[in-house]
Amino acid sequence: MGAAAKLLLPLRFFARCAFIFLTNLLFFTEKPTVDYSRPKPKRNCSFRRMVAAFFALFLPFFAQAAERAGLLFTPQESMRARYDVIRRAQKEILLSTFSVVPDDAGMALLEELAKKARAGVPTRLLIDGVSHQRDRGKMHDVLLYLQDSGVEIREFVSQTTSAKLQRAAGLSGFAAEKLHAKVTIGDEIAVSGGRNLNNQGLRGPAPGAQDVDAIFTGEAVSSAKSHLRELWDSPETQGVKFRQDQISLERGRDIVKRAYGWMENAGIVDPDRASDPIKLTKPVKRVHFLHDSAAHVKGPSPTAMGLQSLFAGAKEEVLVSNHTLNLTQGFWKAFGQARKNGAQVNLLTNAEDRYPGGAKEGRWASYVKSYRRLAGEGINLREHRDRASLHAKVAVIDGERAVISSFNLEPASEYLNKETAVVIEDRKLAQDLKSYVGRHYGTARQVVENGKLIAEAPAKFKVDCGTAFHYLQLLRGFR
Repeated sequence: MGAAAKLLLPLRFFARCAFIFLTNLLFFTEKPTVDYSRPKPKRNCSFRRMVAAFFALFLPFFAQAAERAGLLFTPQESMRARYDVIRRAQKEILLSTFSVVPDDAGMALLEELAKKARAGVPTRLLIDGVSHQRDRGKMHDVLLYLQDSGVEIREFVSQTTSAKLQRAAGLSGFAAEKLHAKVTIGDEIAVSGGRNLNNQGLRGPAPGAQDVDAIFTGEAVSSAKSHLRELWDSPETQGVKFRQDQISLERGRDIVKRAYGWMENAGIVDPDRASDPIKLTKPVKRVHFLHDSAAHVKGPSPTAMGLQSLFAGAKEEVLVSNHTLNLTQGFWKAFGQARKNGAQVNLLTNAEDRYPGGAKEGRWASYVKSYRRLAGEGINLREHRDRASLHAKVAVIDGERAVISSFNLEPASEYLNKETAVVIEDRKLAQDLKSYVGRHYGTARQVVENGKLIAEAPAKFKVDCGTAFHYLQLLRGFR
């Protein structure tokens, strides 16, 4: 359909509605008969039915107007959006995060939570237990200060038998279920994506990780709220206990105040003004919020199956940017189905040989073993080798849908972690995301292109331990 024809569609719609309205008004409304011996007859109800039908035609348009979304590409705009969502909240604040580290960005955001809690706004903070365990000593004073300010704090700790045994053996950081979702909700607007609450890209000479968040309203926010409340009330989460002493409390207060001062001086936050975050959004066709269940599920997670269904349904192109690429059978099948549909599949991921050591080498070995299979499937692969690592977990499907998630393409995200994904049906935002990924894709190292293997793996990684590592990760998903 041409551009002119698309522009005429609304005019044709309104003309048709006006014609139906006038026709019913002129020809199908009973006129009263002048007979003073009887009570005056009432107007036929067809007129009322017509008015009701006329307005009913517009209800979908008004309902869709409530669906709004936007994309946050830089760490500055993402942090500002989170600040504004929290500051303008009057009824409820829910925040879920995987990693909270004692740096300026994270601590200053927590100070905003403390302020709202002291003002009487119900405020809940849900953190990952494994990540918190790692930084428990550093974060104790800050979390104590938040709790003293009125912030409710709980941590996600898996209660499966396997997880308990792993914790007892000191292996919880390797094979435990983790809360990997990063969601900030203030009243009826939310921010979600791949960014953790830290300084990446905000401070210091080192470039921050490339990442993307989504900000959205509508039914997807209701779904996100229900998900976080389900997690909050589940047996998998538990309250955090702290040593109650004044010295630690004062120390925690000083940490967040200093961090907030730096963020203010850097111009990232303005304590005297809060912008309306709705200005960062635009009306869109639909927003979906994919999430996992609070309880452990054997087999692929709901988020994984939702993403696989989206990829498998592509007809023209699947463009994926992901921090990790260690495909499970479900994603191999999804990308294979997309190829059968005639869609081009382009993948962009980190070159993990830049981060050698320990399990990283095993994962890298497993990953490079997929080179030839990708070539055989006709799937293109490029490796991101910039100084700033690739942390974005996003996709564009057929140039019409934008996917912003916390989901790494690896077994841990599919079988263990609690993940989320925001799916936005809007061509303009999908094209914006495609341009963002395309800039990195265009400068990335070609590995597999048009069915041909261009780059061979380093010799030291051509070992069988890669396959062993892959199956070990798959076994992590079973209980």
